[in-house]
Amino acid sequence: DWREQRAVLKELRARQREDELELMGDELNPLHLAKLALERDQYATAASRWEDARERMPNFIFQSDDSLTILLGLKRYDEAEALMRAGLRRSRHDRRWLKGLALIAERRGDYSEAALRWRASQKGGMESTDAWIHEGICLRALGRSNEAEAVYNRILRVSPGDLGARIELARTSEDREDWPTSEARWRTLKEEHELAFLYAGHARALGGLGRTQEADAILEPA
Repeated sequence: DWREQRAVLKELRARQREDELELMGDELNPLHLAKLALERDQYATAASRWEDARERMPNFIFQSDDSLTILLGLKRYDEAEALMRAGLRRSRHDRRWLKGLALIAERRGDYSEAALRWRASQKGGMESTDAWIHEGICLRALGRSNEAEAVYNRILRVSPGDLGARIELARTSEDREDWPTSEARWRTLKEEHELAFLYAGHARALGGLGRTQEADAILEPA
C-alpha cells in the first residue's frame, strides 16, 4: 500500500545519500574527473563524466562550485542556467545562484543582461567585490565607460586599496583614450606591484601619449 511505497522510497533516498557521501570523499568521483578532463581540453570525456555525476551525485552537484565551471567550459549555457535557477528555488537567500546566472549571461556575451544580473546579486552588502568588478567589465564591453568608472569608484570608497578596482579603472581610462589619466593610474599600480601586465599597461599609456622611447625603456626590464 502507499505506506509501504513511501517507506521503500525513503530507504532508496537514504541509500543514495550514503552512496553520494562515499563518492564525495573519493578524489576519483565523476564530478572531479569531469573538471580534470575539461582542464585538459578533453571535452567529450568531460561531458560523459558530467552526465555520470548528474546521475550518481544529484545533490552534490548543487553544493559544488565545480558544476558551473564544468557547464560553462562545455558551453552548456541553458543547462547551467537551469541548474542555477533550481538552486535559487532551493535557497533564495544564497547569492551564489544570482552570481552564477550573471556569469552565464556574461559568458554568452549578453553584457546588458549580465550587468543587470550582477547588480541584482549585489543586494545584501559587499561580501566581496566580484559582483561590482564584473558589472563594470560588462558596462565597459557595452561602451558605457563612465558608468563602469562609477562602479569602480563605489568599490574604492568602501575598500580604497582594492587592486581589482584600481586595475579596471586604469583600463577604463584607456578605453576612453584618456592617456594622461591612464598613464598616471598604470604608473602608480606598477610602482606598487611588480606584475608584468602592469608594466604593459603603463607602456600602452605612454605609447598613447607618443612617449614611445619611455615605453620601450619600461618594457625592456619587464
